[in-house]
Amino acid sequence: MTGIAGFFYRKGQPPIQQDSKLLLDAMAYRGDAKIVVGRYVCLGQTSKHGSMPLQRHHYTIALDGFLVNRVELVKKLSLASNSTDSEIIIAALIRWSDEFVSYLRGDFAFVIAD
Repeated sequence: MTGIAGFFYRKGQPPIQQDSKLLLDAMAYRGDAKIVVGRYVCLGQTSKHGSMPLQRHHYTIALDGFLVNRVELVKKLSLASNSTDSEIIIAALIRWSDEFVSYLRGDFAFVIAD
């Protein structure tokens, strides 16, 4: 099972990678950890299944789970058939904005930072 941890910083405070590292260390039993530091966010994820978080365009996503309607979404979004679920979710967000979640079917939890 994947673990997701993150911090959002207000008022232009720069992210501190060590903040997420503390949370990820507590979840180390879940797998290897990766931390992404952005302008106002520090997002970390542990996983035994692939490299996370994923960065595409100006979005960063940490995903735990899967899409059951991925084939349908790949067609609707004109994506490559080997697109990951994270890439599909980002493409759905770009295409359908705030309504994108209503198009997703599956068992998942995710965090997106932009």
